Amino acid sequence: MNVRPVLFILSLFSVAGAAAAEEAPPANEPALQLPALIGKMAEARALAAPAPVRLSRDGTNAVIAIWDAGADSAIRLVELRGCVSRTAGVKVSCRRYTSTSSEYVVTEPAGHLVLAAKTRVCVDYRCRRAQTEVRTPYAEAIHTPEMVAAGRAYLEDLVARAAAELDELGTASLAIAGEPVTAAVSERILAAILIVEHGRSDRVEKLGIGRVVDEFLVILAANGNTAFADTVSRAGARGIAQFIGSSYQLTRTRYGNARLLPGFHAGAADHLNAAKAQYCLADWTLTALRPATLADLRLPLFEEDLGAYVAAAYNGGERRAARAYHNRPRSWESLGRGLYPETVNYVRFFRLVYRQLWSATGTSQAAPDERSFDP
Repeated sequence: MNVRPVLFILSLFSVAGAAAAEEAPPANEPALQLPALIGKMAEARALAAPAPVRLSRDGTNAVIAIWDAGADSAIRLVELRGCVSRTAGVKVSCRRYTSTSSEYVVTEPAGHLVLAAKTRVCVDYRCRRAQTEVRTPYAEAIHTPEMVAAGRAYLEDLVARAAAELDELGTASLAIAGEPVTAAVSERILAAILIVEHGRSDRVEKLGIGRVVDEFLVILAANGNTAFADTVSRAGARGIAQFIGSSYQLTRTRYGNARLLPGFHAGAADHLNAAKAQYCLADWTLTALRPATLADLRLPLFEEDLGAYVAAAYNGGERRAARAYHNRPRSWESLGRGLYPETVNYVRFFRLVYRQLWSATGTSQAAPDERSFDP
């Protein structure tokens, strides 16, 4: 999407540190089987939703829903102010990653999981706008291979369903004459971009790309079709695909028979609708490329490179991305070649995520240095 005001943190990270972080988190075995546990999470979110919560900048004021999995006790609500529990007998530790994705850990009493959190946080620097979100936050206690697999299955099914619906509607590509919109960009590219939209390069620095991808998938599995639905960036981008209002409405106008929902907030919150809109926007970004360039990038060997271009256009605009690519096709992703610094890092982040997801073996015209993000 359009460039956000907060740049990705640009820093070096060591190969050794990243390799260590790629290891799986400590094994945690919730008492319930996965479907029952996910059901409990949905129950906890419904319980937390009507609870009042104080405004904060970083998610440290919250109402959390906790549950003793071993005892199968009732779900309890706990109020946090400045990450200090206001409920007698309950102590909580907060790990702050972003304003809307803090991790909460119950330290007393032992054995409790945080199944849901309700926060009301500022979405601009002066706190003139606030966003209320109810979600199941990431926690190591629910980071299991089964949760990761469930999140990946949901992600792949989402983009596949969006493609199937667009094909059924007969939505045509505006970039490639005579082709459906789904032929322009692969499901693999779009799935990777959805992860990049909610990732942070400083988390890659600390934990490695595998862990960052897995955390997204755990959140997706835990929250299902409500995951990231209420997430709002400081630039006003919303939902799982992080559309801004103007881009969404333009996409809806250009691709009329995609039947995108008319309301921006509802359209961005609805996963299937957002994925359909993402397909259409990705197709539109290709209209800025010269025909010969587009033909080359559509070769199967260069799928990752096509994805890198779409990622750059998604983050910084198709005109800027196309101009940078046409001017220096071998070094267009580097700083000083026409892309915004955030977009340079967004593209590198995309390549890391794409390779983590799909173990790409194709030829890439410009491979990222997996050890560093440029300062």
